[in-house]
Amino acid sequence: MALLWASSLARAEKDFPTLLPAKTVDAIIAHASGDIAYQHIRRISLFNRLAASEAYHRSAEYVLTELKKYGLDDAHIEQYPADGKTWYYMFQSFHGWDGESGVVWLVSPHREKIADFMEMPACLCRWSNSAQVRGELIYVGAGRPEDFDGKDVKNKIVLTSSSPGPVHEEAVFNRGALGVISFSYPRPLDYPDPVERDGISHYETSDGRKSTFAFKISYRKGQELLRMLEGGQKLELEVDVKARVYPSQYENVIATIKGTDPEAEEFLLTAHLCHFDPGANDNASGAATILEIARALKELIATGEIEPPRRTIRFIWIPEMSGSYAYAATHPERTDKIMCGLNLDMVGSYLNRNNSGFYFHLTPDSMPHFINDVVANFADFVGQTNTEFDYYSGYSFTKPILSGQGSRDSFRYKILPFMGGSDHRIYNDRLINVPMVFFNVWPDPYYETNLDTPDKCDPTTMRRAAVVAVASAVFITGPKPNCFALAGEVYGRGLARIGEDIKKALHYFNKGEFKDLETAYKEADNVVRFAFVREKKAISSVSLLDPQDASLSKYIADIARSYDSQEKRARLDIWNHYLAIRGEKKGKLESLKLSKEEIAAQDIIPFRNEKLRGPLGIRYVVTRGGMNPLAGASPIMRDERVIYEVFNFIDGKNSVLDIRNAASAEYSPIPLPDVQRFMEALAKAEVIRLRTASAKRQ
Repeated sequence: MALLWASSLARAEKDFPTLLPAKTVDAIIAHASGDIAYQHIRRISLFNRLAASEAYHRSAEYVLTELKKYGLDDAHIEQYPADGKTWYYMFQSFHGWDGESGVVWLVSPHREKIADFMEMPACLCRWSNSAQVRGELIYVGAGRPEDFDGKDVKNKIVLTSSSPGPVHEEAVFNRGALGVISFSYPRPLDYPDPVERDGISHYETSDGRKSTFAFKISYRKGQELLRMLEGGQKLELEVDVKARVYPSQYENVIATIKGTDPEAEEFLLTAHLCHFDPGANDNASGAATILEIARALKELIATGEIEPPRRTIRFIWIPEMSGSYAYAATHPERTDKIMCGLNLDMVGSYLNRNNSGFYFHLTPDSMPHFINDVVANFADFVGQTNTEFDYYSGYSFTKPILSGQGSRDSFRYKILPFMGGSDHRIYNDRLINVPMVFFNVWPDPYYETNLDTPDKCDPTTMRRAAVVAVASAVFITGPKPNCFALAGEVYGRGLARIGEDIKKALHYFNKGEFKDLETAYKEADNVVRFAFVREKKAISSVSLLDPQDASLSKYIADIARSYDSQEKRARLDIWNHYLAIRGEKKGKLESLKLSKEEIAAQDIIPFRNEKLRGPLGIRYVVTRGGMNPLAGASPIMRDERVIYEVFNFIDGKNSVLDIRNAASAEYSPIPLPDVQRFMEALAKAEVIRLRTASAKRQ
């Protein structure tokens, strides 16, 4: 067994080389601590830290105190208006909200406490207003307009199985109900007892009417109440809420490790600090882990185990989304100076216990960048050396990254395409232009519930996340990153991604969703073409690390030429596959004719409004232009990722047809009329302007 272990360790160091020297990686592993991150989680999760609230401010002060203790530069809290009036690009700020107390009592046919904010802050829905009422409970099912037929809910409290926001809209604002009790939960049969945090859609109507209240209870408790109602019992509830909605401010905690070159672009690490108490994995884990990353980096520099970075490393703790919008809109000159970064959101869960995986989500295809492959290199190293694959692993990890208080779980991880849902989606916008990779553990059965407590977080998982993040930061910000090694990494992984795209393209011929074989070929060819477009841009981004190195530029140009020849071969292979299915002999690659609609779309070039950076705000478009850009759209177009990319591919060069094809290659074929209507709505709201290609040439 000793021989097996020794040979396994030797294989690990040989087969999984990283972009950093082994000595540097060992130092990073030694200094990164999941146990220290876990201690931060225990403290941060004590605060009911909703964005723009007093408790959030106290959690921000805790982070600031730790940063000053670690000796980071320029550590401070920055504030921005949260008043319901200020716009940050296409994001409208919202007011602060604080729940002070809130209790629901069943008073008839017997007395029983149903929910209590003091016991469980997640139960009182955000934007609830103060109320002191007594009323009969009536069940309205999913709470759709048709579910109210034959039911008088005026001056009554409604019970629903759906999210309380739209039900409050219908029941309270439209039908005079007193308030809402919801027992919705996405997986109630597996987990009947969590209480999921939620909110009312808005706290005031356009004509000045205030929201009332909504509470969340567990699925199990909801079923108990429902059985009583269905059994013919009349239920009376008393509700007493004290809450306030008020003009406030968003707060970002900001600090840096200054680089030796003040003119160089920066590297960004960010995590959102907000969420209901306890909010441990979501997202005290991300906030705590980048605190630990900051400490470990300072320690590594102080001990001389890494050189001081050439590029400044910037850390920002934010209220989710709102803080990133506010920072980007307030400091465009700073975001313009950020090269790339990492967003850590929910990185603490036990993997085996929760049947979860650690996922590294790459930048979208509209923003190809070397940051993807830097992270993938170190993620693969941690994964391959902390997973038992076979008998020859010797029943041990070859380079253990474990924590004293943590698990010995294998590092179950995947490197996956872009997805939204957190602050990286703001930075990955084309006009903000900060390519960011997203670190995330999923699924989380306790997500956004009262059971998201510190005991669900694994110090081992967080230590591994910190190692990947620190190593990525050290490589990118270091005085002399090995750009040739990085170019080889990007090229090698790019070939693997192209291979997956070719497989996807060939599968199109096996699907029955296309009206004819010719359409299947056009979509398959489209996938392959844009795969090479993406990878050429990814390899070109490597030169950003050292634009003055002529030999590096030549090497990257050689790889780009290699891609050109490979693209011709791959597209010819798709063409010949198409001919073979048709029963024809191999032939010269031909371009199929464009339809009249495609020709027209090819002549229209959209341009972004430079004053509206950040992802598209649908509400903004509807408010300013009066048109819903998704009205009548197909399901694929309504996918949040697709909407993001259709908007993000607008660069003043791509035509409407190019944009449709690029997003279709990344996801699934999108009907061209969907994209055309989308562009028309954006143009009406002055989010974009449309010009013909011929006018642009003139």
